[in-house]
Parts: sequence; C-alpha cells; structure tokens
Amino acid sequence: MLTNLIKNENITKIIVATGEENRPAVSLYLKKGYHQTGETEIEKGIYITRFEKTF
Repeated sequence: MLTNLIKNENITKIIVATGEENRPAVSLYLKKGYHQTGETEIEKGIYITRFEKTF
C-alpha cells in the first residue's frame, strides 16, 4: 500500500522517527534502506532517532 502511494504521488523522501532504544524499529528502518539522520534529546536521557529514505 505504501509502495503504491509513493509511486502514484511522486514522493521522493520519507522521514520517520523512533525512540533510540526501540531496537526492533531501528533494525527495520536500517534493513529497509533508511539512513540515520540525527537524534533529539526530548527529555534528559531520552532520545528520538530520525531516519530518511529517498527514492
């Protein structure tokens, strides 16, 4: 479904984010070709990691 949306709407970039400690999500994004683009500390010691994928 997402693949069709990307093709039909001419989307060139997807940006996602997850908790730094959410290892299953981080692994999935990396496996699917996303690249880590940064981290944001949202509270002392708690980080959100951002990923990007371009088409």
